[in-house]
Amino acid sequence: MFKKLINLLTLFIIITAFTGSNSEIAQAYVEKEEIKELFSTARTHYKNQNYKAGIKECQRLIKEYPDNKDVLAYAYVSTGGGYFKLGKYNQAIENYQIVIRDYPTSIHAAISQYYIGSCYRKQEKFDQAIKAFQKVINNYPDSKLVDKSQFFTGACHAWQENYEQAIREFQKFINDYPESEMVSEALYFIGSIYSKQGKYNQAIKAYQKFINDYPESEMVSKALFFMGSAYGRQGKYNQAVGAYQKLINDYPDSRWFRRARHEMKRVKFEAKVGKEAMRKASIVTSIVAFAIRILIILGIITLLVVVVRKIRRRGRVKKVS
Repeated sequence: MFKKLINLLTLFIIITAFTGSNSEIAQAYVEKEEIKELFSTARTHYKNQNYKAGIKECQRLIKEYPDNKDVLAYAYVSTGGGYFKLGKYNQAIENYQIVIRDYPTSIHAAISQYYIGSCYRKQEKFDQAIKAFQKVINNYPDSKLVDKSQFFTGACHAWQENYEQAIREFQKFINDYPESEMVSEALYFIGSIYSKQGKYNQAIKAYQKFINDYPESEMVSKALFFMGSAYGRQGKYNQAVGAYQKLINDYPDSRWFRRARHEMKRVKFEAKVGKEAMRKASIVTSIVAFAIRILIILGIITLLVVVVRKIRRRGRVKKVS
C-alpha cells in the first residue's frame, strides 16, 4: 500500500512538473506506467494459475491501447498463453495467428508459431502440428525455439507411428542441436521406437547410449526398464536381469522400481523354466534317438532272421527232392 502511494505521488509530481508543450511527455510516462501495471497484474495472475483473470487483464490492454503495436503483440501472445494453459486450444490459436498476421516482425511471432504447433500437438492433430513446427524452423531460424520445433516434429511422426521418418527427424535434431537439453529425450524416443518395431538390438544400443551420455537424467530408470524388456524379448535373460537389478539398486525411489522387481522375478522364472524345458527336451531327444537306434537294430535282426529262415527252407526242399 505504501509503495503504491509513493508511486502515485511520483506520478503527481511528474505530471505537475510538465506543463504546456511537455504535457505529452508526462502523459506518455503515465501511459507507460499504466501498461506496466496491467502487465504486472496479468503476470501475477498467470503465476498463480488464475488464467482467466490474466486473460481479462490482457484483453483490457488490447482494448485500451489499440494503437500500441508492442503492447498489442505482447497482449495477444499472452492471451494465447492463457487459453493454452486452460486447454482452450482453438482460442489460443486464434490469438497466436493475430500476432503472426499483424505483427510478423515482433519477437512474439516465433513464439506464437511454436505454440500453434503445440496446440495442434495437444489436440493430436499431428499433421498440422508438424507443418506449424516446420514454419518455426524455416521462418524463424534464429529463434531459440527452433530446436524444440525439430524435436516435436520427430515426436509427432512417432505418435503417428510413422517410425522411420520419426527416427530421421530425431537424428537430424541430435546432429543439428547436440547441445540442446532435449537430446536425451530424443535418444530415449529412438530406443522406444526400435522396441516397438521389434528391433531390440538397436533399441538396446540407443538406451545404452542414453544411459552413458546422460547418467543424471530422471529417465535413466525408465531406459533401464525397457532395456531389460528388450533383452528379455530376445531370450537374453542374464542381461535382462542385469538391467533390472541395476534399476533396483540405483533407483529405489523410481516409479519403475516395483515393475522392475516384478519383471526380474518373471524373467528369472522364464529362464529357469526355459533351462528345465531345454533339459527335458534334451532327455526326450536322447530317448527318442536311443529308441530309433533300437528299432533300427531290431529291424536289422528281424530281417536277418527272415533271411536265415528262407535259406533253411530252401535247404530242406533240396534234401527232400
